[in-house]
Amino acid sequence: MKRYLLITALAFFSAMCLSARESRELKKWDFRLDGQEEWRTLTIPHDFQFELPWNKDAKAQGFKDSAIGWYKTTLKADESWKGQKVLLDFEGIGMVGDVWFNGEVVGEIEYGYLEAEMDITSLIKYDSDNEILVKADTGYGPGSRWYTGGGLYRPVHVLVKNPISVGRHGVYVTTPRIENGEADIKTI
Repeated sequence: MKRYLLITALAFFSAMCLSARESRELKKWDFRLDGQEEWRTLTIPHDFQFELPWNKDAKAQGFKDSAIGWYKTTLKADESWKGQKVLLDFEGIGMVGDVWFNGEVVGEIEYGYLEAEMDITSLIKYDSDNEILVKADTGYGPGSRWYTGGGLYRPVHVLVKNPISVGRHGVYVTTPRIENGEADIKTI
């Protein structure tokens, strides 16, 4: 049992040492619906689908027409990030999301209830602002009969990690066998 506790403590300590060194939430964004010229500033979480008019003839989205929303913000990189791994961490983009960083595609989320980390380490500019652009699309397919929402409806963070670090949900420890004060430990 002592060995099990020691290994569990070491795994936990290792995960803590290798996890994010810094996390910064990006709350202030500019937003516009596709086809509009004007951007407006808002804070996330934000659901653009809710702002659309109700339409009893809409084929999906709980009587809301499908739409595309655009979000953009800038990020000033800190010099202390050099030599570290820097990630954008999206907790959810409804319903399908595409993400650009300084004009380069860095990732996509194929389903609004998924989260994703996107590595931006090699694209960061330290001498000027960095632009993050997100396309949130609710017209991805037939949709659902209930209201799903659309947009950046969950937090977005910049994570700064050690170059060698534990990935999202990356530490998983099980004890498939425990008997007579001893245990087999399996890590994934």
